[in-house]
Amino acid sequence: MNRPVTGVVVRIIDGDTVKFGGVSYRLAGIDAPENGQVALDARGRRFDAGAAATNALTRYIADMNAQNWQADIVRHRGNVDRYGRQLAHIELVHRDGRTLDVCAWMVAGGWAVAEYGTQYRDLESEARRHRRGLWAGDFERPKDWRRARRGRPARAPARSGWVSLLVLVLRVTAGIVLAITLASLRQPRQRRRRRRYW
Repeated sequence: MNRPVTGVVVRIIDGDTVKFGGVSYRLAGIDAPENGQVALDARGRRFDAGAAATNALTRYIADMNAQNWQADIVRHRGNVDRYGRQLAHIELVHRDGRTLDVCAWMVAGGWAVAEYGTQYRDLESEARRHRRGLWAGDFERPKDWRRARRGRPARAPARSGWVSLLVLVLRVTAGIVLAITLASLRQPRQRRRRRRYW
């Protein structure tokens, strides 16, 4: 790895791409959802997972900057992706010398997945186990979403089994209640006639 690029303001492009000084960097070892990638939250509601990951990274960098942490890029020598972006890590450096790995934070928070190596696999497993970030609901891994949807509009991923079962039970229950209500409204009310016995 090369020496960090310091003293330059970071611009967040998406959950795994940033710009420092006009140069695009792809964050190494992680993959974040694409903008427009639809996912489901914990309640089964659709949302833009890519925008959520971008917002999480933006807020984290801004919050840490306010606490005297400065973002630095650590470039991977000679490594570029197929879009010509330099592969790198973002480090947050405190004035007292402490450092934090932003890529690790993204995976641990559930806003990106571990890809292209095993460096962050344990953090991904922990985020999934604790249902953090995107793991609170359902989403496709970004590389699978890109592969399956090239040239096609985004769709929500299939619901998990328990969510599908819950939706089915609610629909059936609502249908039964509606059918009973309609049937009772359709039946004419008949007056009871008293029988005379004489």
